[in-house]
Amino acid sequence: MPKINRVVLYYRNVSGYHRCDVRGIYPKETTTFVLRYVGMNAKRVWETLPKGTDFAKARKLALEKELFLTSPEGLVPETKAKNPAKIVAPANDGRVRIADAAEKYVDMLWTENNHVAKTVRIKAQELKRFSEFCRVQRKKEHIADLDRYDMLAYRDWLEAEGYMPWTVTGDLMSATTMLKKNPLLPAKSLLTAEDWPDFPDTEPKPYTDEEVRAMLAVGDEDEALFIRFMLGSGVRNMEAAHLQWGDIDFVNKTVWIHAKPENNWKPKSKADTRRIPLTD
Repeated sequence: MPKINRVVLYYRNVSGYHRCDVRGIYPKETTTFVLRYVGMNAKRVWETLPKGTDFAKARKLALEKELFLTSPEGLVPETKAKNPAKIVAPANDGRVRIADAAEKYVDMLWTENNHVAKTVRIKAQELKRFSEFCRVQRKKEHIADLDRYDMLAYRDWLEAEGYMPWTVTGDLMSATTMLKKNPLLPAKSLLTAEDWPDFPDTEPKPYTDEEVRAMLAVGDEDEALFIRFMLGSGVRNMEAAHLQWGDIDFVNKTVWIHAKPENNWKPKSKADTRRIPLTD
């Protein structure tokens, strides 16, 4: 029986097949996604996904099929392997390694519109810390073996390591969300409301006028321009960093915040594509 080693997501256009970049931008109205099944006697076997499939759904399908087809249950006769569209993954029983589930979940986050690269990298670090804790401290490597006491032990370990309550909460939130929203697993919620660290809500403190003047005094011309623009527009750091002169309408005094496909960047959410009025 042949074995599928990997399922890779491609898109197709007039120039042929191209491998998808998880940080790319692919309009579903004009993009045809294709799954490439690797390992069938070194042959290329392709499956074209239905028109209108968006990137997130296509990526999720590729991850689900790879998990199933690279497992022992995924050994299929060659006659079936030539028609991968008929292969249907069974319900997952949770016997998935924590580290593998975390990796797949982070991979999925790259496809979501509301996550920027910095956020995904932080979550990847947090989930790696969680999976290592489970493996080393709790001697558990599979999702199905986790229970509430493992999560509480992780919380206590983070606190004992000297992490601040905000960091402990962030790590717990990343682990909990991975368990609840992982595309490869049934939802699994382990903590109750009483299990989370207790700390007072705090509001971020804005820079004072004196601090702003101090930054302007030591910054060069470009840095001073960046600071003044942030003050006058209220945009996010990465929104300002990806601006071009053509985004500013000097007649109507507005700035247009929108995706920059050439730089693999897009606003945090669809609602953040907007025009912002500017002062003189």
